[in-house]
Amino acid sequence: TMLPTRTVNQLLAALRGHRETLRICPLSTQIGFIAEGLTVFTRVIQAKFPEKYAAIIPNETHNSCRFRADEMAQKLRLVANMSLQELRAVEFRLSSNTATLVSVSPGQGTATAEVPITFDGVVDRLKYNPDYLIEAFKRAEFEEIELCFEQANTPAKFHLGEGFLYVVMPI
Repeated sequence: TMLPTRTVNQLLAALRGHRETLRICPLSTQIGFIAEGLTVFTRVIQAKFPEKYAAIIPNETHNSCRFRADEMAQKLRLVANMSLQELRAVEFRLSSNTATLVSVSPGQGTATAEVPITFDGVVDRLKYNPDYLIEAFKRAEFEEIELCFEQANTPAKFHLGEGFLYVVMPI
């Protein structure tokens, strides 16, 4: 059983900073969340998580970089503004101590920003949709997070907290 991500995000935002009791009301095809001044109902998705999900999560990676989540999110937001909505992409150009974030928009120009990192690896160029990364960094439990990847065209994983992995596909 799964819940729509949008509903969970809205519920978390609505409850942020509140300590009331949350009542959870499961129904056959819906679930309700009730707190003081808040009532949310959503559909329940009856599906099995893909049985081969483990094949998507990178096991062995030979490239990694570490950085502060808040710094990276701030620079990603700045650079992503140049990216067209239909072609959301930011390229990461990695060196031993700096990630240069680059977004190119035909006819509008290029935006770049640098973020201090610690990089260990040989693959030095990656491209991701910045919206997915910014959303992940909002939920990071660690101040410094680690990105692990094998190749530029394979899934990468972020270590965002104790036992909390976030898998992202490159563009």
